Amino acid sequence: MNVQLSCDALKSIYGKRILLAVSGGLDSVCMLDYFARNALELGVTLAVAHVDHGIRGAESAGDAEFVRQLANKYALPFYFINLGNQLVNVPNVEERARELRYEFLHKCKNEGNYDFIATAHHGDDQAETLYMRLARGTSLVGLRGVKQFREDGVFRPLLHVFRKDLKEYAIRNSLAWREDCTNNDSTYRRNFVRNVVLPELECRSPGFKLAMSNVAELSASVLEKVLQKAEIEFSSLVVPKMDWPFYSECSPFANVLAFRFNKLDELLKRLGAGGEELFRLWLTSKGFDIAPGSVRSPIFPLPERRLDLKFVRLEKSLDLLWFMDLRSIRKFDILYFCKAKNLPEGAVWRNRYDGDFYSPPGMHCKRRKLSKWLQENGIPPFVRDFIPVLALENNVLRVATLSDFDLNK
Repeated sequence: MNVQLSCDALKSIYGKRILLAVSGGLDSVCMLDYFARNALELGVTLAVAHVDHGIRGAESAGDAEFVRQLANKYALPFYFINLGNQLVNVPNVEERARELRYEFLHKCKNEGNYDFIATAHHGDDQAETLYMRLARGTSLVGLRGVKQFREDGVFRPLLHVFRKDLKEYAIRNSLAWREDCTNNDSTYRRNFVRNVVLPELECRSPGFKLAMSNVAELSASVLEKVLQKAEIEFSSLVVPKMDWPFYSECSPFANVLAFRFNKLDELLKRLGAGGEELFRLWLTSKGFDIAPGSVRSPIFPLPERRLDLKFVRLEKSLDLLWFMDLRSIRKFDILYFCKAKNLPEGAVWRNRYDGDFYSPPGMHCKRRKLSKWLQENGIPPFVRDFIPVLALENNVLRVATLSDFDLNK
């Protein structure tokens, strides 16, 4: 098998601890054998992890025992979990199984202090992924296909190797492997692409899968350069957290960006055609998953009030436009950090209530609704319920500021 990792990949893994995700199939067995044979040369420390989804009964149990014996053969630590009980009556079994599988692998990675999780995705998988994305419509991010190194430590060393090469390697080295009977069930969309569509395309256009792999590699390279350009254009418009009209720890979302609305709008108009897509790609790189629209990205034109997408909310408050990743929900009680001493008699720190009134101390302002004051001071709606207030009944004495949060006292 011709792995020949790139110089960057070799530098990235040398001296590292790698957790090999092994299903028992041809691909992962070859990956395990290759790394075990070359561990000293590659400078890596290895372990094996196997997930039994418990869906195929005795066959699944047989796979688990097979991988356990392989780990013993190579004298490697073995991690195992059976997910059968967690996948009963689940609507989308494939998706949920994938989520649970990676949860377990990351748990093992953290507990065992491993640097990478290696999975056996190969060139055929890359071609399948790219074909499916093209079929449903994708952007430059989608065209890069499966990444060799993911930000969360997942590593795919076999992306440039195809299944036929793996089979030759296994036969040459007298390797045994397990066959998953569900892989032949072409009622599953990916199996249909793998078993029917791609073989036909490869037959009619020899080298099709290699071409798909090359497209992914080229797209990844181009995307890197595009994002470098986007970083120059957009990062300077991000409002620093220190300039937000509230303490950033009060946000119910961990991943939040703020822009000066007019400056962002002016820049997008100056960039002209392609500027909107450039901004969307940049946002995606920052963790804001915004799918491209049929003609224009769904965030354009920029909203004057609020726009809710599947994973992202846009909200305008005064001159700021806020982007929130709705999946980055924080679980904490910010009131815990408020000082509880020297309070006026009967006053408590709490979150705001409907009907609260506020007169900012020292400003000689009329007593008015707290909601009105928050609005006038540019506190966006998404965070108003999470800012602690010191109140005596419905009379707010103080709205929390950074000085009210002191972790050392």
